[in-house]
Amino acid sequence: MWNIHISDDENKPYYLVIADALERDILSGELLPGARLMTYRELSAMAKVTVSTISKAYAEAKRRGLIKTHIGRGTFVQKNVLLKPSEQDIKANSIVEFGVAMPLFSEEPSIKPILQKIMQSDEVDALVKYFSPLGRLAHRETGASWLCHQMPGLNI
Repeated sequence: MWNIHISDDENKPYYLVIADALERDILSGELLPGARLMTYRELSAMAKVTVSTISKAYAEAKRRGLIKTHIGRGTFVQKNVLLKPSEQDIKANSIVEFGVAMPLFSEEPSIKPILQKIMQSDEVDALVKYFSPLGRLAHRETGASWLCHQMPGLNI
């Protein structure tokens, strides 16, 4: 059975305080996926609020994807609720290695043919020259042509 821990947050409606407590306890693992929750009346008696307030709180929890109600069976914690990672998980996954950039060898086993093709191109010098932040003229013309094709009547 869920031992609800409600904070005294006077700036929020009470149904949101209850929904937040439910979310906190589900995401912390105190309430496990598939766990059956108290009935509206049981929770209203425990929290000393009206059944209407519990109804709103459960509706908000449903909107957040935390719980599911089965008519005649009760209200249950959703089985597919994503748990928030622990601080240890966050620290372990907070390092992103950008130091090694490797080509996709499964796609192209050698970069030599690609570089040879680039070097034979008439536009090889254009690759290293400064160009306008608006993009290259050829690219802008291609984009304008595509837009005119997609939107007949557009005057560019």
